[in-house]
Amino acid sequence: MALLNDSINETLAGISDLVRGLPPGAKQRAKAAAVAFERTFQTLRVSYPRDPAVALGSAFAIFTIAERLVNIDKESETKGSGMIELLG
Repeated sequence: MALLNDSINETLAGISDLVRGLPPGAKQRAKAAAVAFERTFQTLRVSYPRDPAVALGSAFAIFTIAERLVNIDKESETKGSGMIELLG
């Protein structure tokens, strides 16, 4: 089963498991990346409260990034290694 799939809950659970298993240095980098994305999203929410255009743009960006990650994972799997192996 691919780590990244159509189920947001399953994908989040799989990613959470991977993060928990990372060595301390890698775990800190993963946390820093997550915090950077979350800060950007929070800044937009505060700067443009209840703005449907900003919400739509944010959703577009989030799902575009997710699609790219899924495509990277599919390409890796066809070459014999998925993202799980890349993180190991």
